[in-house]
Amino acid sequence: MAQTKTEFKWFTVVQYKAEQEYLREMHLNGWKLTRISFPGFYHFEACTPEDMVYQLDYNQDGTAHKREYIQLFADCGWEYMFDFVGYSYFRKPVSQMEGTEASEEIFCDDESRLEMMKRVFKGRVMPLLCVFFGIVLPQLFMQTSLSGRSAFNEVIAIIYWILFVVYFVLFITFGIQYFSYEKKIREPDISDKIKYGGLLLITLMIFVFVVLGTAKLWKPADSRYDVKKFPDEYSIGAEYLNATIRHDMELKAGDELEVTLQVLEGDVHLRIYLDKKNPIYEGTVSEWTHFALPIHEDGTYTILTTGEQAEGSFCFQKR
Repeated sequence: MAQTKTEFKWFTVVQYKAEQEYLREMHLNGWKLTRISFPGFYHFEACTPEDMVYQLDYNQDGTAHKREYIQLFADCGWEYMFDFVGYSYFRKPVSQMEGTEASEEIFCDDESRLEMMKRVFKGRVMPLLCVFFGIVLPQLFMQTSLSGRSAFNEVIAIIYWILFVVYFVLFITFGIQYFSYEKKIREPDISDKIKYGGLLLITLMIFVFVVLGTAKLWKPADSRYDVKKFPDEYSIGAEYLNATIRHDMELKAGDELEVTLQVLEGDVHLRIYLDKKNPIYEGTVSEWTHFALPIHEDGTYTILTTGEQAEGSFCFQKR
């Protein structure tokens, strides 16, 4: 039987209780935690199954005075293990607890838990808020508002949308837990209700604003182009082409079809064919291109010009 194992788990900064229960259950099943590596790999070592309580503490002041901090918990029977992303990990067998399990916890009342939540907010959530409002939101709007977005820009925009949802859910979860702890300690007065009601309203407004705004920006833009037709010439001037334009041109054997594509943005897919036969030309162009196609058979040739968020001028001349 393997003596070590590794599992990947993801806990947010406010899910420390779920993480504690997970570690306790693993120890009950004969796997004690040895270390955690980024981004969320939990490393275990086989051990005798035991009911072991795991506790997490977030205290930057404590870590600044490490020796005294660890000794304080050691005097109460808690084994210090290590620190990971700001949290200090402790454990203690249930068999060594003198009182009830609740009274032996590091945070034996709601007020001490609330204090830890405040420390988490200052040390972890505040920096995330700065990243959210300083990077995620601006980048989300910038990537979705680009005219002529490329496939790369679409992928980047989707990544920032995912980050927006993750951060938003994290902030909502933290806010709910913080409010629940505070409500247990004291009944909220009118000022608290106004404060939390205002925060909730602002949060909902931000969410609605972002969803509606990016949905509008992400809506495919209408193509804007002009078509000019002459007996021996056909041209398209596109400010933004995201559609397919069809043109039929009469050509005879011995003619040449001169094609000039000046693609400034995006891509242009060109398909030229006679009736349902194989095309005499088919390809995608993303830059300036010029070539001549010899015509070997009389007939009505179809020119399909498909723009993919394209800008430029595309000219077809019979010679």
